[in-house]
Amino acid sequence: MPKSFFKKYNELIFTSVSSAEDSLLISAANTIRETCRAGNKIILIGNGGSAAMASHVEVDLTKAANCRAINFKDPDLLTFF
Repeated sequence: MPKSFFKKYNELIFTSVSSAEDSLLISAANTIRETCRAGNKIILIGNGGSAAMASHVEVDLTKAANCRAINFKDPDLLTFF
């Protein structure tokens, strides 16, 4: 792939994260932290590339944050609930 693709992709991600309201990011982080401290489980869902991201976050939460997490990436599970 051309370098320009990756440059544009990185700029898009940076712009998206930079434009998010700090209070929403802090609120999300606090909710995840409180859920983990209470011994509850974080449930992640994704489809396509988002499924890969959800899987990565699941591993990070489980290994690095010692938080219980599960990833529903099977299409049958996405519509089960």
